Amino acid sequence: MGDSGIDRLLQGIEEGGIVLIEAPGVMGDEVALELLRMYKGENRVVFITPKQKRMFRDNPDFSDVDIKVIGEDIHPQELYQITFAFRNLPDGSKVALLSLHFLLVFHPAELVYKLFSELTKISIDKNLLLIVTVDCRILDIKSLAMFEGLATHVLEILEVINGFRIRRGIRVKKSPTGGTCFYEITLSNGRIKVGEPIE
Repeated sequence: MGDSGIDRLLQGIEEGGIVLIEAPGVMGDEVALELLRMYKGENRVVFITPKQKRMFRDNPDFSDVDIKVIGEDIHPQELYQITFAFRNLPDGSKVALLSLHFLLVFHPAELVYKLFSELTKISIDKNLLLIVTVDCRILDIKSLAMFEGLATHVLEILEVINGFRIRRGIRVKKSPTGGTCFYEITLSNGRIKVGEPIE
């Protein structure tokens, strides 16, 4: 496991777990990468956008990751292609990562929710850990709650801007063991660190 503090915050994730990461902007992607690092050596697959490819290129932590690019390998307007790709993941696949915000640009929240529902069922059947990111600014509160209902774990990241300083906090909003308070979170040299509780 990693030393970022995210694993301690989550207190373990069972096979077939669904982790939803809600964050403004790309901070959710950074947290998802940190989770993905914790499973180095496992069969990992990511469904990402062309812009996100740079996070995986020339990074030794992800040299063995199977990369499927939405917009190149899979057409973003053809949601069934994502479902088909999930159903046909190789035996032994352990972890999958998917960013929903790109899909929410092309489709209404209800359609993306149906896709997410299908992927959660497939993940549970395959004992696959599914890590999903969403830009919380795209969805209204009701839609976000629907997505949260399908997840076993929900991580929420908030940003507070005070002058020229940005302070970020992370909390477990939902998990089998309960939620947590907000903890300070920092990004340094492409790595996430969870700090002390925010008062």
